Amino acid sequence: MLFRSNTTLGPAELEMTVEPAKVGLNTIHLYLIDAKTGSQFTATKELVVKAVLPSKGIGPLSLQVTPAGPGHYVIGSAVLSPGGTWEIQLTDRVSEFEEFTRSVKVPIE
Repeated sequence: MLFRSNTTLGPAELEMTVEPAKVGLNTIHLYLIDAKTGSQFTATKELVVKAVLPSKGIGPLSLQVTPAGPGHYVIGSAVLSPGGTWEIQLTDRVSEFEEFTRSVKVPIE
């Protein structure tokens, strides 16, 4: 199973996949695309990602983000357990004074 979400993160379009979207280890891919030009979004200075499971009072858990190319980031071993609706919270810092945040709800079976 694969979870996919498309949303905005400040001036960027965010495409996120979570695989296998099941309890345990998951791989998360984050793609940031410049909303104006359609090219990879390269203004990111720092991308912070946390996981929260509000229904169980878990988190925020910091997730290790690895750059995988222009506008592409991978979280290779996100432990999402137990099941439920997790919130993946992203903070994209683009300058010393400017950052954008978004929370994406991810159902984990």
